[in-house]
Amino acid sequence: MAKKIWVIVACCFCLQFVYGTEVQGEKVTGRIIDKASGLPIEFADVALYRAVDSMFVAGCVTDVKGQFSFTSVRSGRYYVEYSFIGYETSCSSTFTVDGQRNFDIGKLYLFSSSEQLDEVVV
Repeated sequence: MAKKIWVIVACCFCLQFVYGTEVQGEKVTGRIIDKASGLPIEFADVALYRAVDSMFVAGCVTDVKGQFSFTSVRSGRYYVEYSFIGYETSCSSTFTVDGQRNFDIGKLYLFSSSEQLDEVVV
């Protein structure tokens, strides 16, 4: 009976290290700016994708200063896709995250979408 208890305690101790460790990685930051006015765009959708296979990694929304950040990003090649209502969806160029604790993409610009709608008939 005592042997079973020690085995259970040992298993729980090992699982703590396997599942209790924090994922190590870098922090990726940037800003979304309106190209025409130069003002930051708040609440824009930002998605991080792996460049190799376009696999979704993480998503977030910009703050009132147009800033976004992704934490615990592992080393590799990525790109960011960003959008907001009334603007064209855009993608950044690919970039490499490798060993830097903080990686700043810089300013990313959104262009107004000028789509003309037909008249409404009521």
